[in-house]
Amino acid sequence: QQPVHLTMTDRVVRLLARTQQQGAVVEFGVFRGDGLLQIAHFMRERGIPRPLYGFDTFAGMPPTDVSSGDLVDEEWDVGSFSDTSVELVRKRFEDDDFDVTLVEGVFDPSVPLASRGVEQIALAHIDADIYEGYRDALTLITPHLQPGTVLLLDESEPPGNPDYFFGVKRHGQRAFHEWWLEQDVPLLHVRSEWTIAMYIVVDRPYLTEHGTYITMELMGDTVEEALLPEIRHAAANCGKRQKREKEK
Repeated sequence: QQPVHLTMTDRVVRLLARTQQQGAVVEFGVFRGDGLLQIAHFMRERGIPRPLYGFDTFAGMPPTDVSSGDLVDEEWDVGSFSDTSVELVRKRFEDDDFDVTLVEGVFDPSVPLASRGVEQIALAHIDADIYEGYRDALTLITPHLQPGTVLLLDESEPPGNPDYFFGVKRHGQRAFHEWWLEQDVPLLHVRSEWTIAMYIVVDRPYLTEHGTYITMELMGDTVEEALLPEIRHAAANCGKRQKREKEK
């Protein structure tokens, strides 16, 4: 697994720094800690450290009753992503001088986050892959949401890639949509990249104060992002020219 897209993390942390959103950072689906460490470093650089919580089996993927009929069935099979341990992840955070609470085991909605010390949530990053993981993680965070809480969901937008479309649709997107319809949480969709989506819990006062900033600064491309297709196009054409020149 790869850490959260850098530009998405940057958007989240810029927003949290602007709003001075209080609460914990919780991540469901830690694997080796790359994503949560990335978030922690970005927040440290912005001067907004927050309590860090990471939830994972730290022993690989648990079973799921959902089949997608594509590559996801193989990649998210029982025991996938087992090349980790809670000791390994804890040491990585200690080496970077971060305090973190790591909770080992499947996500259990019968044990509320309040019992772990979580009150409000500033950011919930869910990288749970399978339907049951998303369902249970969303159930756990619901009592702790507040206007300004950011949700970063790694598997909520099916990609155009046929190897992953139905897997993401039947796992993360399905669980997220079911939860959203049931809970009727007022969510503002900020941006999607690949399968990752960023949402904010909002109310009228929050939008009045921050809505223009979100629209102007977070929803659109940065200059670098806007230029990226042109850079790729130029690089591709340059490679073609070099090939033609060698053939002459």
